[in-house]
Amino acid sequence: MILDIIQTIIDTSNKLSDQLSIMKINKDTYENCYIYALTTPTNMTKKIFRQKKYSKIKKLVHYQDSRNSRYINSVNHLADTLEILICAGPYWIRQKGIKKLKKLRILDCGNSNYIRNVNHLGGTLEELYCGSLSCGIEQSGISELKKLKKIECCVNGRIKNLNHLKDTLQIVDCSGKRIYKKHMDISQANGAKNFDVLFGTLKQEGISELKKVVQFNCSDNCHIHDVNHMAGTLELLKCGGDRCGINQDGISKLKKLKKINCCDNINIHNLDHMAGTLDEILVENYYL
Repeated sequence: MILDIIQTIIDTSNKLSDQLSIMKINKDTYENCYIYALTTPTNMTKKIFRQKKYSKIKKLVHYQDSRNSRYINSVNHLADTLEILICAGPYWIRQKGIKKLKKLRILDCGNSNYIRNVNHLGGTLEELYCGSLSCGIEQSGISELKKLKKIECCVNGRIKNLNHLKDTLQIVDCSGKRIYKKHMDISQANGAKNFDVLFGTLKQEGISELKKVVQFNCSDNCHIHDVNHMAGTLELLKCGGDRCGINQDGISKLKKLKKINCCDNINIHNLDHMAGTLDEILVENYYL
């Protein structure tokens, strides 16, 4: 009972240093309490990461740019517990370092060019973030996913088709990305001239069979021009940017849309046919 209370206190603490201090109350707490959510600190070595207290991690955030944490390149020892993995750095955790995972539900490997295949997670993975230009995830690497509900594949040109996910996919982000110019602080940005745009790479044929999507973002994707086949489910549509391919005809059959952001999209000029469902029209400047 006391251990359960202490474990709850550890779970609700925001600082790793505080969690470790609580675990040191006595021998019993040190040996029987665990860290279930971890953001790797810069001084964490592979040896420390393998300690018993970290052996039941459910959520791991690992993108620290430090000499020590770079050597943490495998999470296979967490195969029976790890559910959320964020390893958005360019090189640390690699393909063989995730091959034994059994329960992963959420994976963010956006900037990792060493993770290319997640098919072994086909029975558990629900969210996949692989939208960077440098991300290694490719089409064949998602071909066996069976439960994916959300994907962000933005400017990942290796992913060309999502139609095999038509029975599960509900949230899709295949938008472009804004890259702020060197030395430009985002808070100082004032208009499109302060950044470059990488256009979304997924094309119309790659989404043509999706019929259960509730949220769809194709802003700054010039390759997608029609979402009418999502008419029975789509509630939120982001189709902003002056290079977005969505036009008036491409939204003419939408029946359930509640929110739309079409800022700077000069090809959309009338939303009257959505009067019975539309709750919110986002009109902020797309480039601010």
